[in-house]
Amino acid sequence: MTYNRRAFIKSIGFLYGSLLLMPSCTKNISDSSFDEQYNACLEALCNQIIPDDEYPGAVKTGTPGFIKKQLSLHLDYCKENYRNGLQALQTYCQNKFNRNFENLSSSQQINLMKQMEQNLLTGEEWNKLSSGSFFAMILKHTMMGFYGAPRHGGNKGYASYKMLRLDVPLVVGQNRY
Repeated sequence: MTYNRRAFIKSIGFLYGSLLLMPSCTKNISDSSFDEQYNACLEALCNQIIPDDEYPGAVKTGTPGFIKKQLSLHLDYCKENYRNGLQALQTYCQNKFNRNFENLSSSQQINLMKQMEQNLLTGEEWNKLSSGSFFAMILKHTMMGFYGAPRHGGNKGYASYKMLRLDVPLVVGQNRY
């Protein structure tokens, strides 16, 4: 069997191209059990941290999607903390209010979040993760999603850039002030 130069280069090109695609095939971008069970709670938390006003808030700019995407890609070490924290919050709300967090009034959600921030929510549901560290993690990742570059999954339409009156970068890394 003889190869000519053109066929050899073509086969090498296909081999190299398929090798480039392999790493993206190994990452699981979504975890449906996390999405279905805790999506509404995560959205409610993000919505209270950065609510809508004259500009879109965290939910409308895709921040919960950013968090879920990052939990599957780069923040996989936080996934268990998210599950434990969201489960603890839902259990706490069920025990105290007979409703999930997302079904509470806005003022109840804010009061609970203030207590979480001060690490005042205690009980056996918070034995795997303290409420204060869970709140700090949610706050940090919500800010990352809202203020980060849209290419990472949040800040759709450069909403936070427009809110801060920053120039929308034409070329990533070339925004000069």
